[in-house]
Amino acid sequence: MNLVQLTPGAGAMFCGGCLRDNALVAALGQLGHTATLVPLYLPLTLDEPDQSAGRPVFFSGLNVYLQQKSALFRHAPGWLHDWLASPRVLAWAAGRAAGTRAADLGALTLSMLRGEAGHQARELEELLAWLKSQPPPDVLCLSNALLVGMVRRLKSELRVPLVCALQGEDSFLEALPVSHRAACWRVLAERAREVDRFIAPSRYFGDLMRARLGLGAEQVRVVHNGITLDGYHKNGAGPGAGAGTAGAPVLGYFARMCPEKGLDTLVEAFICLRRQGGADEFLPELHHPASPVRDPHSLGRLHGHLHSVLHRARRSRAAAATPRRILRPRPPSVAPAGPDPQAALQPRRWPRKATARWHNCPAAETARPPE
Repeated sequence: MNLVQLTPGAGAMFCGGCLRDNALVAALGQLGHTATLVPLYLPLTLDEPDQSAGRPVFFSGLNVYLQQKSALFRHAPGWLHDWLASPRVLAWAAGRAAGTRAADLGALTLSMLRGEAGHQARELEELLAWLKSQPPPDVLCLSNALLVGMVRRLKSELRVPLVCALQGEDSFLEALPVSHRAACWRVLAERAREVDRFIAPSRYFGDLMRARLGLGAEQVRVVHNGITLDGYHKNGAGPGAGAGTAGAPVLGYFARMCPEKGLDTLVEAFICLRRQGGADEFLPELHHPASPVRDPHSLGRLHGHLHSVLHRARRSRAAAATPRRILRPRPPSVAPAGPDPQAALQPRRWPRKATARWHNCPAAETARPPE
């Protein structure tokens, strides 16, 4: 089977969706399928071989932004348009993409959801022309529902089934300004009817998005995310196994460093554990503004390579935690800590029962997500 996966890049940032789609395409290839990863907006930043290497980036972030802001630029000459989509310029833009916020992207999000009727129609036609020049796909896969604006044109021209993953779009849409929030939800619901199948990472999020978008039960299927176990060993040997103090307990955090993921809560919990004589090390070096901790010796050192962090946590029978404040569309990211971590610390109240709790620590209570 020939599959084409369309995935937005996050520039210089690590993105869970990018990592998942890249791993998915690689796994499909190992199963004998032909799977092509096509990047959108910006290049992908990964810790594994890039399955999109050598392919152009479509919907170049700079062109998308300028087309939204300037009616004149929508008719820019081809040489300028192509230059702004060049690898060197995109690499420059990638390092500045971290400053974007949903609150500033209302009009742009609505335009992208409108697809061929939006300001970025030129980008959609360029993607379509490239796909027509490639071997015909058997199925197209979208990384998230914010890309459904392109479904109508892709299906009408390529005449293939289209599958779309669901990845926490609700939290992004709810963070949009009030002036565009309702319109984005409405257009998303309209365009979602044209998708052949949505793939939800959990029953909770599948039910939520099915209700929000008015989808039929047959249009949403739950497929849980997985991780590759390459490099994990039962005896603890493997990449990164030599890092740290052998046998020392480790409290690991594997997520974006921001309050939404509960990082400040985890720091407070770490302080509680330290006072109780546990958690001698903390994997990332945290200097978070909300944290009262400023002692770098207590916080340990940063191990930038993701696999080193995961293998170290796995080897030491660590506890892993991501005390996110809002309900997650998929299971907590403590899962990558290893195939059999000693403990996964999550808030007391959760869509799914946590495997462990914090005890005698006020910070655990503040991590509770809304009912």
